[in-house]
Amino acid sequence: MISVLVIFLQILLAKPEPSNVRDKSAVAVFKDGSIVGHVPINMAPILYQFLRREVNKAFVEVKGEKVNRGGGYGLEIPCVYRL
Repeated sequence: MISVLVIFLQILLAKPEPSNVRDKSAVAVFKDGSIVGHVPINMAPILYQFLRREVNKAFVEVKGEKVNRGGGYGLEIPCVYRL
């Protein structure tokens, strides 16, 4: 299990994670070189395709505190994606 420390307005790097066994279109979010989370599954395929070009970059700006609203979505952290 990965421990997540959220700092408001922190900017993290998003990169494709093709080795993910659960989702071949997974996009991981990195802090200091370690995976601290993933882009939501409904957004990941689009962002994954964008990031396949090496010149394209994506950053995740943390905007709020973590929350679990239930419904099977797991832990959520409000973010803005910058491409």
